[in-house]
Amino acid sequence: MKKKAFFVIGILSLIPFAQPLLIKIGFGLGTSVIMFSHSEEVNAESAEFYINLGFDKLDAEDYEGAISDFTEAIKINPDNGNFYFNRGMAKQNLEDYEGAISDFTEAIKINPDNNMFFTESDLKELKEIWGLEKDN
Repeated sequence: MKKKAFFVIGILSLIPFAQPLLIKIGFGLGTSVIMFSHSEEVNAESAEFYINLGFDKLDAEDYEGAISDFTEAIKINPDNGNFYFNRGMAKQNLEDYEGAISDFTEAIKINPDNNMFFTESDLKELKEIWGLEKDN
């Protein structure tokens, strides 16, 4: 079967008008298959890719790098509260307390029933500890 295909392509390549057509068709088909077969899968995997990078950077105490990676994951999937929570933890380590509270609040808003996140009362207490909220 392969010999016949090469023979046909070889003959068509000798004809001047067929040569550009073969190159364009072959290239176009090759890239289309790659683009269509991986579009949704790549997005899901790339968010996880950035989360894993972020965790590695948290472990290495590269908090700015972790924030950058968690932000990329959020851009891909902004409806995942875990991504905001993780970025908030990295911001907390950099003493960006307002940024941390903002991310923790967003995590709670997206998924209010997640026991891993802080509660509203926890956030109020953190604000007081960090001096972001004055006692009344």
